[in-house]
Amino acid sequence: MSLVFIEKTIFVQKTFIMINRLKGILPYILGLFLVSSLVFFPELQGKKLGANDSVTWYAASKEYRDYADKGEEIKWTNRIFSGMPLTTIAGGDFGNFIADTYVKIIGVLPATLSTFL
Repeated sequence: MSLVFIEKTIFVQKTFIMINRLKGILPYILGLFLVSSLVFFPELQGKKLGANDSVTWYAASKEYRDYADKGEEIKWTNRIFSGMPLTTIAGGDFGNFIADTYVKIIGVLPATLSTFL
């Protein structure tokens, strides 16, 4: 027997072993695909779930947006929990010296360097 024939025989045996293993796993792969298709079927139809955070933020920041349209700036809202600061909903860094300084420094640096800070 030649060495080439032995190598081809070993390759064929390994191929058959791999195919037999695949045959054992194939029903599970098909089952996973079927369950995934059923779970995500509404998504495939184009239906989407509403993002609760986006909806509640929009409702909570309405008072802030109404005053901003008038050109006024408020720092307190009465729409959530009978009143709370707007920094948690729609406000910015009101009087935050450290954040203002950081933004000014980063704005001066080149883009390649500012990505690491």
